[in-house]
Amino acid sequence: MVYFNKLERRGLDQGVRRGILNQIRHGLDIKFPQEASSLFMDIQRLTSLHTLKIVENRIYHVKTTDELRSIYRNLL
Repeated sequence: MVYFNKLERRGLDQGVRRGILNQIRHGLDIKFPQEASSLFMDIQRLTSLHTLKIVENRIYHVKTTDELRSIYRNLL
């Protein structure tokens, strides 16, 4: 079993977070190009990796930006 110290774990979490945020940004650029920047600014404030993953998965299923906003605002 591999054990990580706090710094290694934090680095891994930051890398995972960066990857999820990149996927979210690409999804927003494709699905909602006009509002991608403002949505992304809000989403970046989410701290939980689990919450970010939920948002990432829901981007492709929502029909409007209001639906997406309600999802991540309810998760705050």
